[in-house]
Amino acid sequence: MTEFVYVATDEPDFISLQHIMVLRFDSSEAVSTEPIVIKYWRQDWRYEQRRMRTFHDNLTWRLAKQSRSESRGRWVQSVYQIDDSHPYMAATAQMSMNNSLSIISSRDVVVD
Repeated sequence: MTEFVYVATDEPDFISLQHIMVLRFDSSEAVSTEPIVIKYWRQDWRYEQRRMRTFHDNLTWRLAKQSRSESRGRWVQSVYQIDDSHPYMAATAQMSMNNSLSIISSRDVVVD
């Protein structure tokens, strides 16, 4: 299995990354099949977004709001399931770029 990540959208305040899996199966004769490409999960990053949906219990989602100061300079990440249904994770993070290295740091992660 190989996982690729493609940039689906790249805007100043919104980045969408689509994950794709490529699978090959070996037969009993040790011959690999043709590759099978599967659309996998997606992550969206929104800059200084003040609202995000968070999961509570029993399939219940709630809207969480951040103040301007809490969201300033931060990205909100939402991770979507394979079928693009509701996000199952949301987190806020700061990104910094140094030459060719991107660093993402988070003080909090909300896993739904």
